[in-house]
Amino acid sequence: MNFSLNSYIKYCLGYLSLTRPTGFNRGTSIDIKIPQEYFSLSKLTNGDTDGSLSEIINLDYYYNTDPKDVTEENEEKYKKEKALALQLDEIYSKAKNDTFTKETILRFGRFDFEVLEEPIVDTDEEVLETKKDTPVEEAKLVSKQFYLFSLPVRIDKEKDKNNIDKYTIIPVDFEVRLNLPPLYEIFRTYKKEDLVYEFLNEYTKLESEGGFSIPIPSEKIFLDLWHILKAKLRLTEAVFNESSFTLDDLRLTLAPRANFFLVEDLTKLAKEKEELLEGTSLSGWFSEEGLNVNSDSCEEKSLYFPFPYDKFQSATTSLLGNKASIIQGPPGTGKSETISNIISHLAVNKNKVLFVSQKPQALRVVKDKLKTLGVPLLFGYIPSVKFEQSQDEESDTISSQLAALDTYGAYKGVVKSSSNLNSFTQNSDVVFDKRDKIISLEREIFRLEEQKRNYDFLDQLPSIDEERIITDLTEDLFSAYKNILHKISANKNLIENTHDISKKYSFDKELFCDSTFSDLLKTVLADVKKTGFDRSFKLGRYINNLSRKIRLKSHLGQLPKEIYEEIDSILKKDSSRHSATKELEQLLGFCIYWEAIQENEKLEISLQEIESNLNLSRDDFSTISSFLKENSLSVSELVVKLSDRALLNHNQQNFREDISTLKKEVTGKNQITRKDIVAQYLSSIIEDNIKNNVSQVKIYRKLQELQKAFKKSKKAFKTFDKLKNDPTNFETILNIVPVWIMDLDDASRLIPLVSNMFDYVVFDEASQCNIAYTIPSMYRAKKAVFVGDPEQMRDSTVMFKSNQAFDQLASRYKVPESLQIKPTGTAVQSVLDIAKTRFGIPKILQYHYRSPMELIGFSNKYFYEPKGKRLIALNNKYLTYKDTNRIMVLHNIEYSGIGEIGDNTNNAEAVKALELYLDMIKDPKYENKSFAILTFFNDQAELIRKVFEDNRIKESDKLKIAVIEGIQGDEKDIVIYSFVIRDAAQKRQYRPLTGETGDMQADINAGRVNVAFSRAKLQVHCIISMPIEKIPSGIWIKKYLEYVRDNGEVSASRLTLQKFDSYFEEEFYHLLKKKLGKGYTIQNQVESCGFKIDFVATNTSTGRQLAIECDGPTHFKDHIDEAYGIYVDSDIQRQRVLESAGWTFCRIGYSEWIESEDNKETIVKNIKLLL
Repeated sequence: MNFSLNSYIKYCLGYLSLTRPTGFNRGTSIDIKIPQEYFSLSKLTNGDTDGSLSEIINLDYYYNTDPKDVTEENEEKYKKEKALALQLDEIYSKAKNDTFTKETILRFGRFDFEVLEEPIVDTDEEVLETKKDTPVEEAKLVSKQFYLFSLPVRIDKEKDKNNIDKYTIIPVDFEVRLNLPPLYEIFRTYKKEDLVYEFLNEYTKLESEGGFSIPIPSEKIFLDLWHILKAKLRLTEAVFNESSFTLDDLRLTLAPRANFFLVEDLTKLAKEKEELLEGTSLSGWFSEEGLNVNSDSCEEKSLYFPFPYDKFQSATTSLLGNKASIIQGPPGTGKSETISNIISHLAVNKNKVLFVSQKPQALRVVKDKLKTLGVPLLFGYIPSVKFEQSQDEESDTISSQLAALDTYGAYKGVVKSSSNLNSFTQNSDVVFDKRDKIISLEREIFRLEEQKRNYDFLDQLPSIDEERIITDLTEDLFSAYKNILHKISANKNLIENTHDISKKYSFDKELFCDSTFSDLLKTVLADVKKTGFDRSFKLGRYINNLSRKIRLKSHLGQLPKEIYEEIDSILKKDSSRHSATKELEQLLGFCIYWEAIQENEKLEISLQEIESNLNLSRDDFSTISSFLKENSLSVSELVVKLSDRALLNHNQQNFREDISTLKKEVTGKNQITRKDIVAQYLSSIIEDNIKNNVSQVKIYRKLQELQKAFKKSKKAFKTFDKLKNDPTNFETILNIVPVWIMDLDDASRLIPLVSNMFDYVVFDEASQCNIAYTIPSMYRAKKAVFVGDPEQMRDSTVMFKSNQAFDQLASRYKVPESLQIKPTGTAVQSVLDIAKTRFGIPKILQYHYRSPMELIGFSNKYFYEPKGKRLIALNNKYLTYKDTNRIMVLHNIEYSGIGEIGDNTNNAEAVKALELYLDMIKDPKYENKSFAILTFFNDQAELIRKVFEDNRIKESDKLKIAVIEGIQGDEKDIVIYSFVIRDAAQKRQYRPLTGETGDMQADINAGRVNVAFSRAKLQVHCIISMPIEKIPSGIWIKKYLEYVRDNGEVSASRLTLQKFDSYFEEEFYHLLKKKLGKGYTIQNQVESCGFKIDFVATNTSTGRQLAIECDGPTHFKDHIDEAYGIYVDSDIQRQRVLESAGWTFCRIGYSEWIESEDNKETIVKNIKLLL
């Protein structure tokens, strides 16, 4: 580029001089005189000697007199006090509406002087042409009044018992300030700048003794300082009235916030060497070097984000290698949490970080987030004195922390020793994975259970020792068992059939213990049947029997004597062959009977051995046999299936044991979280910083000096004002405290103007900040990160001013249009707008956590989707209004015109807003919910505030009444809008605020509208005084109201029970529904964040919701949702996303669920307790 950084800084200085007049020309919105008769300065500066830090403005006659009782004699007094009360009320209301750009100042210590005032030179060529013959005006002395002291205050009002507003003044800061800018202007006018520094040295001496800190016991110190100043002024050519100094002239002023120290920094930088400027993050404005550093996002193991984050947020780490970079954080995308994570990540990597913003709320949110890490001296917080600070805020300041730092030894016990860091973090990688591992194991258990369902038919088997069956049962063994059973059965039949015969013979049954004779008898019987003698011839019978004995000698010889003799007796009888055969058959039956009995006894022993070995009963075997037949299985196939199921059970048990171990590690008393690990790293770094610095004698002495200063006053500004004079003071502390948090003005006021003191500077709300304000802080850092949203409100300081002066300024310093703060024909460019043209592709946070998709849908449709930045609404928590099933509600009221005070007010809407608010806070569903009442008009905001205060309702953390400019960066559960418009003719009033067209105006209005309609988390209520169709076109509010009308109802499909993903979920649902009973609703497959939550249980009386995950089904594993384009690597990352959206989680492991019926009851009982 053809211009230098010096030139650009001078351009920025010129811009400030055009838009932010300082010193004598500092503009005031309202300036009122507070007569001494109504207010005591000494009582205010004396502090809380009367038990109160505030001091009332004593308008007693006005407070206590009914207007109709005002006498003619006191009418003037009443009017005077009433006029003052109205002026006070105006300052009170306007300060409430414009907290960021205006401040209320109590000025005193007036003296009179004359200043040389140059004539105003018109730069417009046409005007100059018409005045070319007019004599040029000369500089002239002009009388001025200068107020030496100022005190930031706020006006408060309380209603007394008679419902009368009484006004009090309360110090915002407890340090009386010098009004420095005019002083500098006086001494510079007369080229005596050295005198002002001499004067400031004298002032510092008085200040170091606590002379200007409330309580101030005597006004003498103000007079002493005046005498010192008077002596210095005498050394100049200034014309001033030495006897004019007075403390009685008090002025209460609502004025633009001053930026004197910022201008002073820019003035010095404009004279700085170009090479020194180029070595800082400022080089990004004109050099490409260091702007295209391509790096991957940090891996999980090296990502030191202590707070929940999503993939868009973690991706921001890829920018940190660049000289300057941009993170765009649309509404509700976790911008502050991302900043907190980035700061922690940078600090762990031993970077020094400056975090600045023009919005104190933005600073507080990040400070409070970092505070939860519990790391002493992690950050140096300096709250802005522009705003009221709570006691907690003051205790969080760096002064309070450093005042307690006496020695390294005393501090050592506060943080954990770095020697323990390795032992603390050596398993950190495992710790990060443990919860995911648990869920993975639950899935495995569920997967195995699904596989086991293939073996459910095995449950038909009796309760058997499956392990023995698997190891010992074979096909041959089972066949043998069956054969034995069959033999026993056959024997039983024989025994039954021969039972009567058994009684005929008296043989000793022991004959049959070890021998069988039936086969021998069958041979004899067969022979008799064939050759038996059938005559009554003894010799013939004898020969016949003898022949048989010879033939069957071997068989008969094996028979016992008793049976042999019985056979011989039968055959010797003089009977027929048939009769002999019958008798032999009976003898055979007898033998068979006893043999069968003996054999069965032996077979029973064999059966029992088999049954014992396999641990099976006779009935078990019978059932198995039938089971095999019914299922067409062989024994070997059964053994395989039992083996498979046993393996599945074994694996499940191993997984259960692993889960149990992991849960103890995760939930035990020694639980280690990512947050713990990051905090421990930070503690270790700070301990090392202290140890390393305290060990150096020079630094140790410097710390000792600083500690004494901090102990005298823990007010951040008082102590740090002194540090700036000697840069080594701040550098010494910076070597201990890695992170500093303050607003932009304070960075210039308190931090020495030294290049690259910090490794990084992070700017928040960059869309509302112009580049001139960022330059001093960028000079102080090596790299810069700009965070904001270009689609939200920007700096509107000069949106109604002519371009000519800005064009001439840019031309003078040869500033290209892309870097101009106010290019021709456009609105003011924020530093974010300019940075977009320089610093490469930004990282955009796209997960919207604040509200459901219906509430963010308007902004998405008109501001983000058209630019390819569609927000993915993650929040699916619904709180519907009464029985409307709506979360966006229109309230049409009939406008009466009663009580109206102007075109920009609507009294009926103000009353309706109060009515709505009172109605909702009575409902338990709205317990602890926060509210905002918003409008586009200052007058309406003041009216609404008055209506609320008349009913003794004041603003608080839970209630904000504001114009749109006062709500950016904030969010509320319930937002009520008062649109005021009641007639189509009012379009002209809305066009400057919400018009859709116009070269300069359109972008500013779009940003305002985007902010206005993206603040609600749960509900929106729109109060309107005319039908939507009659509202004129061309203004954004008509589009918004149409959107509310058409999109405010919650889809019925969201409340309908969906198909279950698994039998586990189905079983859980029915038990939970039964046990919860009335007063609760259960939804399943609830969409949120592009994912589906298994169940959402809601307590309908309180609105409390619980997200319930049934760990086991695998439908979230490596889930990609095509509709949202969301990818998660793990279920815990998914849960982290959902928790960031406000969900509270309860996880039910499948292993717990199937363990026992008692377990199921306990799980459901615990869920009810959580609701």
